[in-house]
Amino acid sequence: MAKASRKRGKARWRSIDTSEVEAAAAEKSTAERQGKTVESLPNDSLFFIDKAKAQPEKPRSGKQRAKEKVLRSRALADASQVQPVVWAPVPKKRKSLGSDRAGEPATAAAQGAGGLVDLWGSEPAPTKDEDFEDEAQAIASGKRTPYGYVRPAKRRKAEPPRNIPLVEVDAPGCSYNPDREHHEDIVAAAVAEEIQKDINAGMRGKGPPKHVSWQPEVDPLLQLQEDAWEEDDDGDAEEDLKASGGHAPARQKGKKTAADRNRAARAKEQDAAVGVKQKLKQQRRDLQNMKLLEQELQDMEAEKTHRRQRRDAIKAEKALTEPPRLGKLKYEKAPVQVLLSSEITGSLRKLKAAPMLAKDRFKSLQKGGIIEPRLPAVQRRRRKGKTYVQGERGERIRESHDELMKARTGKKQV
Repeated sequence: MAKASRKRGKARWRSIDTSEVEAAAAEKSTAERQGKTVESLPNDSLFFIDKAKAQPEKPRSGKQRAKEKVLRSRALADASQVQPVVWAPVPKKRKSLGSDRAGEPATAAAQGAGGLVDLWGSEPAPTKDEDFEDEAQAIASGKRTPYGYVRPAKRRKAEPPRNIPLVEVDAPGCSYNPDREHHEDIVAAAVAEEIQKDINAGMRGKGPPKHVSWQPEVDPLLQLQEDAWEEDDDGDAEEDLKASGGHAPARQKGKKTAADRNRAARAKEQDAAVGVKQKLKQQRRDLQNMKLLEQELQDMEAEKTHRRQRRDAIKAEKALTEPPRLGKLKYEKAPVQVLLSSEITGSLRKLKAAPMLAKDRFKSLQKGGIIEPRLPAVQRRRRKGKTYVQGERGERIRESHDELMKARTGKKQV
């Protein structure tokens, strides 16, 4: 069924009376052109009294009331915007001198003789800034400058004098014709130094080895066979034990039962209770023996103090004879230059020449603290770099293939 036509409705819209609207618009435009004042207009055209009954307010649910509530953080933020927070004033530091006359130049010449101090007066000379009358007097005394206070210079503590001679004389046993006793003493000292070096090297921690011995892989079938042989040997040993009249240890088979687990739990609880009782008993003993414990603590503290003092004394004694620590490396004493028994000839003409006299001087300067100990610079070996040209291998293969094909074609033609 077709829809009803709406032409009649549109015709009704066209016939609506709009005279009232047009009259109101014309009256409004006329009033605007004439510019009538508000006092000349009637009250009905200005306002009206609403005499209708107010609609009752609908009750709000709990969710709506919860949504309308303001969060505490939001309320604090709004309150701070309305009335900003008053922070407590930070107390300013009071300037001792020249605070009221910061812009004026303060010099001793400008003040004249006001900065002079009576050297022979009965009153002591001022030493602090608060004792001076003005800034110029403080500057004249040398306690302050126009640019600020005079700070004492930080000086390094003087090191104690070290009993290290610039040139050391070798022991008598190091001579080219030494006495037998002196030579044996210096050789024994050199041997003791080498042994001590070996002991220290053995006491140091060793890192992982650079090379590890290779262990060949074992066939799993052979491993199973070896395990079977070991089990057979164990079975034979048990049979021998039973035959000899002994009893083999019984092995527990299967899982623990509930009774076993409960028994173990009870035993564990009993052990814990016994441990607590023992601790309480020990505490009671300690409380009874408080005086003895205090005496033991005092003795321990005294022993620690004695050890520390002794260690400091030994360290101070060593500092007088050992060279100062100037760098990262520690000074290492040079080995004793002593001749072997077979090398002693008793003549200067047959003595071997020392090729490194500069090394001895270098060690002497290091021991005196003039230069720091160093290691010889080792030149690192640079490996030859390999360059790869892309496609070069393929070109060589193609060239060799072409030569091979030419050789084959030449043979065929022949």
